[in-house]
Formats: sequence, structure tokens, C-alpha cells
Amino acid sequence: MTAELFLLIKSFSPDEKKRFRIFTKNSGSKSSKHVKLFDELNKIDTLEELTTERDEKIRLQTKIRSKNAYAQTKIYLQDALFRFLKDYQNGKMNKM
Repeated sequence: MTAELFLLIKSFSPDEKKRFRIFTKNSGSKSSKHVKLFDELNKIDTLEELTTERDEKIRLQTKIRSKNAYAQTKIYLQDALFRFLKDYQNGKMNKM
């Protein structure tokens, strides 16, 4: 799933990435770990750099203790990205 998230994030324009951060801030999310995960994945330049070791390093950098919690954070990030895209395409993000 990490590779899919990476590819989705890399498909965003810089403006969409900025708007996603605003979207997550405005959505009242109490957890910022998915935003930290978003930022860490965004720092990677190529898919080849996303090794198992790098994925583990990202988990530790985002301060997610267990692998299960990391998997849940990835799912939450994916859902947040899809909610953002839905709102963005429906024009709800134009006011930001």
C-alpha cells in the first residue's frame, strides 16, 4: 500500500498538496500522523527509493510505534486523500 500512496501523492500538483494540508487542518483531524506520513512520502523522489528499510524508517520518523498502527495510518491517509480529491473535484475546495 505504501507504493500506491507514494504514486498518488506524487500525482498531486504542488497546489493540490498545499490544499490537502489545508483540508486536513480544516477537517478537525486530531491525529497529524497521517499528514506526517504524507510529508515523508512526498520527500521521496522515485519509487525505487521506497524500500522496505525506507518504509520502516518512515514509520519511525512519524513516531508510529507498531506496524499495525502504521498500517492503519496508511489506510487513514488513503481515505483522507480520496475525500480531498472528491471535494476538490466537486468544487468545494475553490473557496480555500
